[in-house]
Amino acid sequence: MEIKKVYVLGAGFAVNCILVPMLNGAIFVLAEGIADAKDIDDGMTLGANHPIGPFALADMVGLDTILLVLEGFHKELGEDTVLPPF
Repeated sequence: MEIKKVYVLGAGFAVNCILVPMLNGAIFVLAEGIADAKDIDDGMTLGANHPIGPFALADMVGLDTILLVLEGFHKELGEDTVLPPF
């Protein structure tokens, strides 16, 4: 399997542009009381066939790292959809 180069897309790497807003969305769902962290993780692993739920992944990546990326996105893009939740 060939590993291709990941290109920088303005405010972050391609993976971060997709992944971090999804993790942020999971945090908003939790904060709104729609579901608890376990249900969100279970829903994404069982319903979306992700190998790991967003909260388990956020713990592995590090919440400080996710916050740093979100702050960078917000600074670069100025969109409310990438605001850190708190």
